[in-house]
Amino acid sequence: MKLEKTIAQTFLKTKPLKCSYIKDNYEERLLLPINKKNNFRIIDKLTKLGFRRNIDYMYLPICKDCSKCISTRINIRNFSPSKSQKRNINKNKQIRFVQKELNREEERYLLFRKYLQFRHSEGMMLKMTKKDFNNFFYNTPSKSIIYDIISPSNNLIGSILLDEMSDALSAVYSFFDPTLSKNGLGIYLILKSIEQVRKMQKQYLYLGYWVKESKKMNYKKSFNSIQLFIDGNWVSA
Repeated sequence: MKLEKTIAQTFLKTKPLKCSYIKDNYEERLLLPINKKNNFRIIDKLTKLGFRRNIDYMYLPICKDCSKCISTRINIRNFSPSKSQKRNINKNKQIRFVQKELNREEERYLLFRKYLQFRHSEGMMLKMTKKDFNNFFYNTPSKSIIYDIISPSNNLIGSILLDEMSDALSAVYSFFDPTLSKNGLGIYLILKSIEQVRKMQKQYLYLGYWVKESKKMNYKKSFNSIQLFIDGNWVSA
């Protein structure tokens, strides 16, 4: 798949920054700003080419001497949950998975902050203000869907932001109550998102990058029918 010449001319390149995944490494990214005129077409095309969306731009790691960030997606047509994933669904059967509930904005932001403080305390996202979060999670340049998970006591305990593509959904970001780690809410959000892909009669769920050396990303390889974008092609893991 080739990019149009007019698109390629607008790419930008970042300066080396501290790598988010591998200690002592530095990363560089190829960026493409997204606007309202080109958003759906560009997001659809570039995601299939291994790019990832972050707020209002698409990016691809182009690090020197390192190619460990591998884009991943689940082929829904071939997916069947493992025994542990079936147990996850059963354990959380009292939880409601619903499309964005109204009047939960403050709860989402506070839960987002709580999640980052427990799971990503050194990450740059902790610096996001409520306005930054609103722009990130609600005012997206793409056709996006938010799903919430609600506890039996009617508390918000997780959310996931998904971009809609022509044949897929792409998981942009998710967060959940870190004090409920035994419930496996991160896996639960993905399993329920897979159900939504099927309901929408699409084929793939994109999960973003997988880095073998990052323990936080090991969960992505636990899904059978996972595909990796290697040397310009999607291949089964």
